Amino acid sequence: MSLQTCAFLPRNMRSIMIGICRYANKNPMGYIYSPFFGEMRSFSSAMELLIYLEGLMDDRKSPRSTTALRGVSARRIAGRQLPERPKAMATFKVDVLFRHNSSWQGNLVWLEGGREAQFRSVLELLFLMDNALSGAA
Repeated sequence: MSLQTCAFLPRNMRSIMIGICRYANKNPMGYIYSPFFGEMRSFSSAMELLIYLEGLMDDRKSPRSTTALRGVSARRIAGRQLPERPKAMATFKVDVLFRHNSSWQGNLVWLEGGREAQFRSVLELLFLMDNALSGAA
């Protein structure tokens, strides 16, 4: 039996920054910044945001998923590289601590609002972001 190696990933490298530049009809548009990859990518829908976040966690292998992703195809949406950080109406710091039961669990910090919350699923994460954005809009 072989042991699987687990690379140590500093806490600040696990955080993902999400900047929402526009929020119309409950549709977030903005950018994602990952210190781990040192790049910024744009997204234009909640689905694109979630697929890109899942891809980031898969690429850095942290946190590890306890179940295999199901779907019709394994196509990943590639974000568009942004030259500089655009002005955001709201900025969130997301720390996904676990990926259990085919969902995510972790912490969400709304930087402008100075509030923090824990989420137990991807759906709860989206509701927390919507709550902050509906008040910020």
